[in-house]
Amino acid sequence: MSRSTFSILPYINRQKVKADGTANILCRITVDGKSAAISTGISCTPQEWNAKKGEVRNARDNGRLASFLAEVKDKYNSLLTTNGIITVEMLKAVLKDKDTTGRFLLNFGDTIVEWYRTSKARQTFLHKRTWQKNLRAFVHSLDKDDIAFEDIDENFGEEYKL
Repeated sequence: MSRSTFSILPYINRQKVKADGTANILCRITVDGKSAAISTGISCTPQEWNAKKGEVRNARDNGRLASFLAEVKDKYNSLLTTNGIITVEMLKAVLKDKDTTGRFLLNFGDTIVEWYRTSKARQTFLHKRTWQKNLRAFVHSLDKDDIAFEDIDENFGEEYKL
């Protein structure tokens, strides 16, 4: 498992205040220097927002925000433990329940190759890219675009080995 930097910053976009006077609370998630913003689904007035503490003065909304931030941390730790690597895009997809990275072989392999491209020696990246290219060709020879991890069995491994 590699080392990864991670931070969360809740904020409101004061430029996009809705007609009722509230603004959405967003969350900037940064993983290894790359960031993405995601909506928390919570809104408040700019006067209720405490920017220094990153919280709402309203106890109910502040509890919801704390729960959301805890969920982000839990999902981050879960992904890091399961996959060993993590990108901000992976975390955002999991938070939006659109995670396909952890379910499909080629998609997960692409994520790993991209991670090696940015963080490892060039030779290692080239080796992983070639491995992924060969694996993709094999999966396509089975008339599939990708294969779910639960569909991989011993026969798949034996056929790929040959």
